[in-house]
Amino acid sequence: MIQESFQRYLEAFADQSTAIQTLEIAILVPGIVLFLFWGWQFSKDRFDPAATADRWMGRPSRAIPIGTVGDALFMFAVTYVIRMVLVRLAFGLGYIEIPPSGEEPSEAQMVSNQIPLFFAVVFTMIASVVGVIGLMAARMQLKFLAVAGRLGLKISGSDVVLGLKAALLILPPVIFVSELLELVVPYEHPVIDSLAKLESPLAIGCVFLTTAFLTPIYEELLFRGLLLGGLDRTIHLARLGRDPGNVDSKKSDPEFRGEAFAPVWVSALAFAAMHWGQGAAPVPLFILALGLGFLAQRTGSLIPSIVIHATLNLLALIIVMIR
Repeated sequence: MIQESFQRYLEAFADQSTAIQTLEIAILVPGIVLFLFWGWQFSKDRFDPAATADRWMGRPSRAIPIGTVGDALFMFAVTYVIRMVLVRLAFGLGYIEIPPSGEEPSEAQMVSNQIPLFFAVVFTMIASVVGVIGLMAARMQLKFLAVAGRLGLKISGSDVVLGLKAALLILPPVIFVSELLELVVPYEHPVIDSLAKLESPLAIGCVFLTTAFLTPIYEELLFRGLLLGGLDRTIHLARLGRDPGNVDSKKSDPEFRGEAFAPVWVSALAFAAMHWGQGAAPVPLFILALGLGFLAQRTGSLIPSIVIHATLNLLALIIVMIR
């Protein structure tokens, strides 16, 4: 089976344009090299990713996370409710066409439905991010931008550069693992599938805006900022015998160093599970989420992980567009 899949991959590779072949080689070769490199690094630490993260990034003290697991659940619930309301509203107003029961939607219907759906997704993500930060700001009696900064959304040039450097080390092996697994389980993604059928510049622009910009911000805030940060906060304060709900969030904790490994694993598993149904994608995305989790945990900033996440999504969209 694997041999047949590999043969099909070689045949498909031969049918591609020179630009795509060059791009895939430029990604896969460093991916193989870095995959072996990280395997060597992990073997030095007896395959303990936390120990490897300690050697590479250390454990600098930083402000204790202000988000909670409850904030993450609230954000997820708000996202679901807003999206359902907008989709039903679009259907009721006739912007989304549903074929009669038992019939498959035509390609024209599927394409025409994409624009209102993408607008619903864009609004949902923006509303969810703004809503959860606004709620936290009101609860903590802090300014909106102050809460956003404490959640790791304060932009700095050094964090952007760190994200670009880390992307060179993390993304190639993740893409290599993804390509390897795709030989057995084909990759599926509704956005990627729909992008190949879209002709409207507005619809294509919505896809790029949503996938390469809004989705990384939304998912990094949810999984790394709130879920991982909330678990880190709970574990750290529990070790100190302090109630997470009664700590002054305006104060930093010089003793906090993000030493717990469980929050990284849990947030990575949740991130991978959210992408269930996309072929073998949860496996490489779990590996990616481990790297993003350690990076966010040790730096206290979501900007590097957002840069990496956006780079991966943008690269995937560019490949689809070239093909």
